Amino acid sequence: MSTDRIFEDTTIPVLLCVDVEPDEREVDLHSQPDWIGFEGAVELVAQLRPTIQEATGRLVHMTWFLRMDPQISRVYGDAGWAATRYRQQFDALLGEGDEMGIHLHPWQWDSARSSWMQNFADQEWVTHCVETAFLTFESAFGTTCRAFRFGDRWMNDETMQLIERLGASSDSTIEPGRVGTETPDVYIGTFPDYAPVQQVPYRPSRHDFRSPGPEPVLDLFVIPINSAPAAWASTPPVGGTVLSASGADYEGTLDATSMIEIAGWVWDRNNPGLVFDVEVICDGELLATVGATRHREDLSAATKGDGKHAFRLATPSHLKDGRPHTISARIAGSQFGLNGSPRILEGTADADSNTVTVYLDHHPFTFGLLIDRILAEPTTSLLTLKVRSDFGSDPSRSANVRNNIEHLIAHPLARSLDFMTLTEFVHRLSRNKVGLVSS
Repeated sequence: MSTDRIFEDTTIPVLLCVDVEPDEREVDLHSQPDWIGFEGAVELVAQLRPTIQEATGRLVHMTWFLRMDPQISRVYGDAGWAATRYRQQFDALLGEGDEMGIHLHPWQWDSARSSWMQNFADQEWVTHCVETAFLTFESAFGTTCRAFRFGDRWMNDETMQLIERLGASSDSTIEPGRVGTETPDVYIGTFPDYAPVQQVPYRPSRHDFRSPGPEPVLDLFVIPINSAPAAWASTPPVGGTVLSASGADYEGTLDATSMIEIAGWVWDRNNPGLVFDVEVICDGELLATVGATRHREDLSAATKGDGKHAFRLATPSHLKDGRPHTISARIAGSQFGLNGSPRILEGTADADSNTVTVYLDHHPFTFGLLIDRILAEPTTSLLTLKVRSDFGSDPSRSANVRNNIEHLIAHPLARSLDFMTLTEFVHRLSRNKVGLVSS
């Protein structure tokens, strides 16, 4: 399929996908807790919607993917519990033009272990979960579900064909480039390899849902979630470190070493306008040079100049080998080591390392780097972003969502952004004949 712009006009559809589910993944079998995160998410969206509409000059619509599978039925006594409990909120969202869809996890109660397990291996069980969700959705909302998202980016051919038969017109499960497992929970089964999938909507082949044809194709669209090369989340070097004159008063910290990122900040108290390159050292050898030029809200709040003194390096794939690595950082061309150096980077081996999915609740530092690069690509014609509704019960993640939306609508392309539902987007694809003929 061509990677040219999807539409001839200049608008960029933005598809916000919110997975509506319990705050805890492994829900207490006897507690029946309210979904506090969803409650907070709805309140935040109500605050942000007018701001987005003013910035873009368009109405804002989004898609809420609701859990209605056997885990919900087992815990709450009814797979449609949330649709009843939060009817007022759902009616208000529908009144704003939003869409409801299905988000599904194949949780199964393991009596022997007295705990939950995700069963991706038993197609009969997966089919039961999907059929339960679609029947419950139709009973709750009086209409066929058109938008679907499987949990933890799992999918297979049988399930894609099933949701087509049940009436779905879109699936937004796939995260291009991602390989390996996603779930941190106990599970059985295997996960698909999305390394060859392109970042464009397509009608999937009946023989391989990851491929756009050739014929025959399914009568629905796969609409991938935005992902990008992990290297895009790294701050580029300044292009020559500017060192302070005598009397410099450096301050800085290496404050993150994880499987996702190596990050920190540095500045000169006596010369706050200067910027620096930072050398990241791994096991005694130079790993990379990055620029301490990015803005961080916490640095501004702490009056560290204008806050634009942060750096981030996406953790290189070769360090995700299951062995510990010693990481330190210093101002390039100097012996000034950042506080917190050295730190130990340790974690499990990870094959899913060269691509990062763009989550709406990413740290604003990371989100800004990724979104700016994505929107700078000449072929970018769509943003599809996801977030789990439990962000609404976490003040820091809620702040991230707010900051990231504000970053989006402050972008020079803000007037081109068109926030729409998945089904509105599918109608637009069909009108433009996109994906109707594979290539």
